Amino acid sequence: MIKLRPYQIEAIEAIKEEFKNSDRQFIEMPTGSGKTVTFLSYAQQNHKSILIIVPSRELLNQVYETSLLFYHKSELSRRGAGFKESIKKVHICIVNSIRGDYLEKILENKFDLIIIDEAHHVQATSYKRLIGCIKSSPKYLGLTATPDRADGLLLKELLYKCSYKIEVEALIEANYLSDIEGYAVKTGVDISDISSRNGDFSILELYKKLSTQSRNEMILNLCENQMKDRKTIIFCVNVKHAIEVANLLSNKGLSCKAVYGDMNEKEKSSSLYAFRNDQIQFLCNCQLLTEGFDEPSIDGIVLARPTRSRALFVQMIGRGLRKFAGKINCKIIDMVDNHRNLASFNSILSDGPFKRIESFGSIKDIRNHIEKEIIDSIETKLERIDLFNRSYLDDEHILPSMEEYLEENNLKNYGTLSFDEASFLIWYNELKKGYKNACTRKS
Repeated sequence: MIKLRPYQIEAIEAIKEEFKNSDRQFIEMPTGSGKTVTFLSYAQQNHKSILIIVPSRELLNQVYETSLLFYHKSELSRRGAGFKESIKKVHICIVNSIRGDYLEKILENKFDLIIIDEAHHVQATSYKRLIGCIKSSPKYLGLTATPDRADGLLLKELLYKCSYKIEVEALIEANYLSDIEGYAVKTGVDISDISSRNGDFSILELYKKLSTQSRNEMILNLCENQMKDRKTIIFCVNVKHAIEVANLLSNKGLSCKAVYGDMNEKEKSSSLYAFRNDQIQFLCNCQLLTEGFDEPSIDGIVLARPTRSRALFVQMIGRGLRKFAGKINCKIIDMVDNHRNLASFNSILSDGPFKRIESFGSIKDIRNHIEKEIIDSIETKLERIDLFNRSYLDDEHILPSMEEYLEENNLKNYGTLSFDEASFLIWYNELKKGYKNACTRKS
């Protein structure tokens, strides 16, 4: 029997409590915190017929292997990635396999619990179509390391409420996850003209801009000098980029392979096995290893692809968070290209528009940086509020500093103003500017 950690027990209790009030919910737990063990432990204790939906082959295999710790093999079945097994007590499937006759079989089964792993994908058409087709009344449980948005609204549209959340910072401090150190390395490459696709960069345009000899050699130099003693994953732009970088590193004498979704399954398994067993030091990929790849000994990550997605950034970082014997921490190098709206180290703890932290030695440094940014922001606002010092409220004339503000912001066309009128105009103008900046960040 698996011994659950205190926060996993808390999560299970929160799930049970929320299901007393609602049929839909989701929980947020960081990569490496044991989400799969948590939901399987809950399911085993509370449900008789379970459908587990995953987004990829890798997660199908991972969830199945973990399920064997809770259920007998005869109780499990799979669909997708070549599996077409008859539906049993616990049925695990890849979401894109749910169509045609197979969809009808799922609808006939009347599962009492539907688990959606990596639930930040739930707004995809395939998930929405399935949920819309199910007319029985199962419980829905989603799990994610991070919602696509800080307020979780996209998840809440279908899964209603986050019933439990624990931060990566808390798990690092409690010694359940590995600490991290990070360094931002500026490449000087301008990607401000790259088009947006589904909330992130166009991969084709990104590849054309970033796959250059000089930038690839920068990756090589970082691996040679900064990651020489680290088992390292390099996240690249696409398959072509992963192969190019792997070839460059190999030609310079570094043990490196590229892995990607469409490669020969035997060759991919062989490369992953070699990486796990320290026969390969560097592994290049694009998005194959962001979900469903668990290798605790990873202690180096090079982010050679920029992203605007906090979810993707946190997933990539998460590959190095698991604890491992002798592992001190995970060293992360973020190759920062020129763009005003990139996910960064701040994204690990916040999606706020804070100034980037360029380097840090532990997760506490990120927290301190963000808190300092918040304090600085508050002090700036207090300085503005000081314009309206209460000692002046009885004076009907406006202050010189207020006069300057109205002049600089083209608000002089209102004629002669009292103190109260000028105060309102300044407040209203600052409110409009704040709203405009927030909209700009979201776009």
